[in-house]
Amino acid sequence: FPLHCLPMLITLFWIPPGAQEDLRPNFRNLGSYVGVVLICSYLFLGLYPNFTDENRLYTHRGLKLSVSIIDANHQCVSTVKIKYKNDSTKTNVATSRAAMKRCSPYRFLFPLKQLCKNPEITSIEWTLASSVNGGPFYKVVDVPNACELEYSAFGNNSWIKSPNSESQISGYPRKNMPGIFDTYSTPIIYDRPSIFLSDWQKKVLPNVPVVIFGYWIIWWMAFLIFIFRKRLGIKI
Repeated sequence: FPLHCLPMLITLFWIPPGAQEDLRPNFRNLGSYVGVVLICSYLFLGLYPNFTDENRLYTHRGLKLSVSIIDANHQCVSTVKIKYKNDSTKTNVATSRAAMKRCSPYRFLFPLKQLCKNPEITSIEWTLASSVNGGPFYKVVDVPNACELEYSAFGNNSWIKSPNSESQISGYPRKNMPGIFDTYSTPIIYDRPSIFLSDWQKKVLPNVPVVIFGYWIIWWMAFLIFIFRKRLGIKI
């Protein structure tokens, strides 16, 4: 997270020691060009996923290098069956702990690829069921051997399936589950949809459009005040 955000925040808000009061960009020095290139790069990385995959919240195509603080309410269950040369097997189940924990397939694939280096392991069966914003759990990954998979951060990974058929549905989450899960083995898949709303959610839900509108009004007002601070006589 610091690697994503700190360069952009420094470019936007850092004031060099001894700087003049007029902080408008000066394109006579290299630093201004570097700052513009950096900002444009972050804009590209942030917008790129929107033009590559309409199911990016499930496939996470292009999201690895983008800055998205809370893009959706994610829930997921990763199930692996490890097979050894002596014909023994071991099953592991990992579940997401909180809504902001993104269920990127690569997040689960990377440790599996490390396990594949063990000469005693012959294959690792892997399924990943993912739910977005309280929707059904879709099996976005269902492969016989994760050791044979390769991942591309920008390209298309054919082994990651988009949620486009009911046959991929493995169950339903409990919507708006409060708190975090205590253990990774906690089951969070149910046979039918289950909705739970706290008292404050019941009050806020009918007014969500108003809350979102007010949120953006505050941000734009702060931005405009900063831009026109000299005319308004505000010293920041």
